[in-house]
Amino acid sequence: MKNSGGMFRLTVPLLVAAALIVAAALTDRATGRYLMPDRADLVFPAYSRAHHQSNEFDLTVRINNLGFRGPDVSIAKKRKRILLLGDSFTFGWGVEEHETWAQLLQMEFPDWEILNLGRGGTHPGDHVQLARKAIPLLRPDLVIVGVLQANDLHQLMRIIAYERGQRQPMFPEAGGDAEGPTALHRFTTRLFPNLMHFRGARVEIRDRWLREAELLLTTFSAEDSARYVGLEQQNRDAFEKGLLNPSLVFEAVYFPDAHRAAADTARPLLRDAMVRLHDYLVEMRQLCAAHGTALLAVGLPNRPYGCPDCVPDLVGLGYAAQGCDTLNADLPFISAAQRAGVNYFTVPAQQIPGRADYYPMDGHWNPSGHRKFARSLASHLSTVLL
Repeated sequence: MKNSGGMFRLTVPLLVAAALIVAAALTDRATGRYLMPDRADLVFPAYSRAHHQSNEFDLTVRINNLGFRGPDVSIAKKRKRILLLGDSFTFGWGVEEHETWAQLLQMEFPDWEILNLGRGGTHPGDHVQLARKAIPLLRPDLVIVGVLQANDLHQLMRIIAYERGQRQPMFPEAGGDAEGPTALHRFTTRLFPNLMHFRGARVEIRDRWLREAELLLTTFSAEDSARYVGLEQQNRDAFEKGLLNPSLVFEAVYFPDAHRAAADTARPLLRDAMVRLHDYLVEMRQLCAAHGTALLAVGLPNRPYGCPDCVPDLVGLGYAAQGCDTLNADLPFISAAQRAGVNYFTVPAQQIPGRADYYPMDGHWNPSGHRKFARSLASHLSTVLL
């Protein structure tokens, strides 16, 4: 009898615990069906987070329920909607969410819903692929596609050269960004698949940069290493500590004249890249037209064009940027947009960001740069939206 009572005292709590777990699991299913917000992984995994750290900024980026940066949002439209496509300058690399030009535009146009689908490292071809998914799903009234001066065209130049069989250095990307799921996490996710959606993967950008820096250093030839040693010491130190984007060093070593090459329309490869950009803009225009959506292509100012004070920072990073401030880096973009029949906007000369609007090492706009660009674009949009 004594042993039976002990068994009873052990069994009851277990049964109660099991009943609570089952009830919680049923509640999770009901919550997922009736109360959970829409969920999609349009750009990044929904509810994921990324810690961005460099010598110039330190912040954690939160991804929303549909897989892009910004507040949670429903798939169904509740007001007119603007969709932003672009690279890291659109995403808002290095600034808090409320400091991005996307959120600054949202404050200027509260009657509109502005969705930021920017992602670092992308080019116009990537924007078209994303638009194929996002436009039918989100039904925007206006799509704004950002084209970063020179950078986007230089990416297209390298892609075309690779397609033609010309040897192109490959960036040694390191995998394993996100924390791997533990056994407990996998078990809990099976029990509570809906509520566990709120615990998305977390990425430490510095860890990835450090691995990529180590890999990149192993690929350098003696000539490459000599160019690398020519970088300013502070930049090499930051790079080797995982505090400087390795893609900057990669470009400086292998494509030091990238800024000049992507703004010099006398170069046949750039003209071919302009044709490729034209084709992407035409496809974007046709996709928007098929869904009753307006399209605006926007030129995003980049160093060192129109910013002589920015040239020394780029030279310190190893780029041959001297004289680039006199080049018209908008010309290839404008030519492609005009031929594609796409409305476009470029920042007036007097409103172009200066050195104080960029992170000197990282090269992206700082909060001041986002404010300056947002003001310029908002002034243009006020004549289009109102």
